[in-house]
Amino acid sequence: MASAFGKGVLRSITKKVGRFIALAAIVGLGVGFYAGLRMTAPDMKSTADQYHDSTSTMDLRIASTMGLNADDIDAIAGLDGVDQVMPAFETDAVASLNGKQHTFRIHSLPEAATGESDPRTSGVTQDNAKDAYLNQLVVAEGRLPEKAGECVISADVVLETTPSIGDVITVDSGVGDIDDVLTTRTFTIVGKVHSPYYVQSASLGTSTLGSGVVQEYIYTTESTFAKDYPITEAFVTVKGAKGLHASSDAYQSLVDSVSDEIASISDDREQARLEQLKGDAQKKLDESRAEFDKEKADAETELSDAKTKLDNALNEITVNESNLVEARRQRDAGVSELAQKRADAKAAFESAEQQIADNQAQIDEGRQALEQGEQQYAVGQAEYQKSQSALDAQRAAYEQSGVIDPYTEAVLAATQTKLDEVKTQLAQSRTQLDQTKVQLDAGQAQIDQAKAQLQQQKTEAEAAMTAAEQQLASAQQQINDGWSQIQSGKDSYASGLAEYNDGRAKADSEFAKAEQKIADAQDEIDSIERPDWLIMDRTKNVGLVSFTSDADRVDHIASVFPFIFFLVAALVALTTMTRMVDEERVLIGTYKALGYSRSRIAWKYLGYAVAASGIGSLLGILLMGKTLPIVIMYAYAIIYYVPMGSLSFDPFITALSAGLGIGITVFATAVAAFSQLKEDPASLMQPRAPKAGKRIILERITPIWSHLSFSWKVTARNIFRYKKRFFMTLIGIAGCTALMLTGWGLRDSINDIIDTQYGQLIHYTSTITRTSDASQEDIDKIESVLTNDSVVSDFTEAYYETMLVVDEAGEDHRASIVVPKDLDGFPNVWTLRDRLSHDPIPMTADSVVVSEKLAIDLGVRVGDTLSVAAQDTMGNAENERHSLTVTGIAENYLHDYLFVGADAYREAFGIDPDYATWYACIGENQDERTIFDEQMSEIDGVKTLAYNDEIIKSYRSMLKSVDLIVVILVVAAALLAYIVLYNLTNINVEERVREIATLKVLGFTRRETYAYIFREILITVVLGCLLGLFLGIFLEAFVVQSAEVDQAMFGRIIHPMSFVISFVLTVIFACLVLFLMRHKLARIDMVESLKSTE
Repeated sequence: MASAFGKGVLRSITKKVGRFIALAAIVGLGVGFYAGLRMTAPDMKSTADQYHDSTSTMDLRIASTMGLNADDIDAIAGLDGVDQVMPAFETDAVASLNGKQHTFRIHSLPEAATGESDPRTSGVTQDNAKDAYLNQLVVAEGRLPEKAGECVISADVVLETTPSIGDVITVDSGVGDIDDVLTTRTFTIVGKVHSPYYVQSASLGTSTLGSGVVQEYIYTTESTFAKDYPITEAFVTVKGAKGLHASSDAYQSLVDSVSDEIASISDDREQARLEQLKGDAQKKLDESRAEFDKEKADAETELSDAKTKLDNALNEITVNESNLVEARRQRDAGVSELAQKRADAKAAFESAEQQIADNQAQIDEGRQALEQGEQQYAVGQAEYQKSQSALDAQRAAYEQSGVIDPYTEAVLAATQTKLDEVKTQLAQSRTQLDQTKVQLDAGQAQIDQAKAQLQQQKTEAEAAMTAAEQQLASAQQQINDGWSQIQSGKDSYASGLAEYNDGRAKADSEFAKAEQKIADAQDEIDSIERPDWLIMDRTKNVGLVSFTSDADRVDHIASVFPFIFFLVAALVALTTMTRMVDEERVLIGTYKALGYSRSRIAWKYLGYAVAASGIGSLLGILLMGKTLPIVIMYAYAIIYYVPMGSLSFDPFITALSAGLGIGITVFATAVAAFSQLKEDPASLMQPRAPKAGKRIILERITPIWSHLSFSWKVTARNIFRYKKRFFMTLIGIAGCTALMLTGWGLRDSINDIIDTQYGQLIHYTSTITRTSDASQEDIDKIESVLTNDSVVSDFTEAYYETMLVVDEAGEDHRASIVVPKDLDGFPNVWTLRDRLSHDPIPMTADSVVVSEKLAIDLGVRVGDTLSVAAQDTMGNAENERHSLTVTGIAENYLHDYLFVGADAYREAFGIDPDYATWYACIGENQDERTIFDEQMSEIDGVKTLAYNDEIIKSYRSMLKSVDLIVVILVVAAALLAYIVLYNLTNINVEERVREIATLKVLGFTRRETYAYIFREILITVVLGCLLGLFLGIFLEAFVVQSAEVDQAMFGRIIHPMSFVISFVLTVIFACLVLFLMRHKLARIDMVESLKSTE
């Protein structure tokens, strides 16, 4: 009989193959999706495990706050559980590549990779065989570095300008003095690599430099690091760990045991390192102190010699000054004596001149008298001559008259006598005048001689005076020169004394500083705390943890998402098997009448269900169990570099998936079968009585019902009459639409990250940071460039630092603190708003606004208090905590931020914020940007200059994977919709064959028949789509929140077009099914159908 039942099952399959295939397909789709998604996480972890095993990825990383030495490495290597130890060097730096600045993490490669030996590590316990090193790089292009100055760069990280082999990286700055860390500042790229230490290209870790995150990594030779630079870290592999799965408890337990071993020696090693550091530092300090003492003694000797010279110079100046004072006294006496002599000479000369003048006056009076005498003489002489001539004329006339007249003669004689007397008198006068003249001439000669003598005396006296004055002037000049020399000497002495005093003060200051420095150094040495060893396993690696977290997120989605398929499969199975059982009511009644038990009869249908669901499960697992993981891992490959490894079917997941598929189908079949088997044989051997007709709701709404045509009324009655079929179809279509909307909505949510973050929230396009020691002149130059309105439309200054927010569980959440300087101008470069209402969040001096993703992760609300800590050099939280009270929660999608007002920052941290960052809005014109870059590069105080373009480009590249996931979801929804619609429509048609045949007999055209049947299906599809759109909102929200990665929040808005596309595509799929069902309707035989007893 079992064989008969088996043949019955086979006949049921072959009779209606489409129904069997549909049932198998819907089960296969659900099982395949469930198995594929559930296997994705193990496959991702397994692939990663294979990759890390093949590249000897570290199991543990040991770092110390004071660095490590060779003894530390040997001590670690000597532990029983340690397989291999690789010491390494590491530092962060801001460097320029292709004209753009990035924050780089620089790693060293050991001799096994480069072939270059380094004395600091060549004697350390490690395997230097070729490629026998930890964290082995996979060369994608070029080669590994072989000498200092060569490097390889990541092949995965997306930068604004793609680097090429041969490009040069120039280091601009680093942690401390970069020249104390690196032997060169320029690196030539010789290759591109994938590093198992950095499987994620989007997040390489944090840094205290630049923007606070590592943007790129490079590997170079050990010799690139300075000789006295300590070993930064040690990578360790654990014996036996490679044979265990990295995600297994056994692996973690083994690694933890070795971690505990290392921790057990850390105290001794830390103490030894402390003593070494103190000893080395003390030795250097003692050498410095001895050198200082010698320099101080030399300086004291120099200062003493200088003081002696100054004292000698002062004594000499004092003596010379005394001599000059005496010389001045003698000169002043000479001046007085000369003045007296000049006065005496002047008086004598004036007296002589007065006497000469008096004599001259007498001579002049004598001469005047002489002249008067001469004039009188001349007058007398003339009168005499006139009288003599007159007398001679009278005498001549008398003589000529011949008359002798005694009287006349007597008169003439008397006249002659008188004239002779006059002549005699005149002669005497003449003589007397001549004598007077001679006397006067003699007196004048004496006077002239006296004048000449006086003038000679004057000349001699003046010459003597002049000579004396010249001697005095010469003496004065000598005195003046002496005083000048003394003043010069005094000035030199004063300058020398001031220089000496300055030198002494400076020396004393320098001595004091040096002594204080030595004392401080001694205090530092005395206060050096024991270094801490940080022992980190793979769970502390950002990329590895992120990869594992994403795998777990896929597993989380797999725990819920595929059950949509299972729910629809259950409904389809229930509908299908209910129809199949209804078709064989008479056969079931016959079996029961023949005495077969209900369970024996039910096994026929359960066998059918097992066959359909088993085949479907097998095909689903085979087709999608590995295809889906491969597709998802391919999508994640844009973010992670984890080469595809060998994939295997997980036995547990395979069995669970098949069990769920078969179990759901068998359960639905059992419900359908046993609901029929409860009836007695007589009832089963008769056709099921049709449902009693009754008025539907629409019939009670007369205005609507009265305007419906006959076909629409029949459609309405059928929908409300067959509620079970209606709701099953409704739920099936709703599931398809919800699934499709989830796909499109997920695409919207992720793509909105960039458009919203860098379109609506962040308006600045460039970030400029300055060095900590930038001068005010450099700051003024930076702001001068930023105020160029033709290039920069707006900018604001802020304080920026990456810190750690510690939650109640003690977990660290990395966040960037932004303290704007200009609160009024800050909204121009960064909008803070509520995500739901889009209302702006006011930023005041007391504000503490938290980004939404960080608030969700911390579980905080407005009014709660945050505990914030600064990062140490290892990126861990410092012990000191600072409290901030949340005043607002702002919409934000990338990274976590704390926007803090200056007063709130000052109150929490006790210091003023150091505004060293500018956010600038710069246009996209490349020429303008080039000019801007050149201007900034000329300013010494500029530390970094970065554009958002690189971040946007990187994220857009990574988000391309979303399109592939959307295709998967849309295809899955299409298959689900097609199968559901096909199966339910097929059952609908089969149940109504007699009805359809009757319509044809009654003269309904083919088009009217199609409309009669398909109308209610399309109505159900439309209602199912609307319900699916509503359910899809919640499903998409679940998927989005489950798929979110750290420091990123997906969008929460589904675009209207996604609703339209999901609705239209579902309707299109429905129309496609209806189009295919037209052939089935056309093949219905009216005569045969009406012969049926049903």
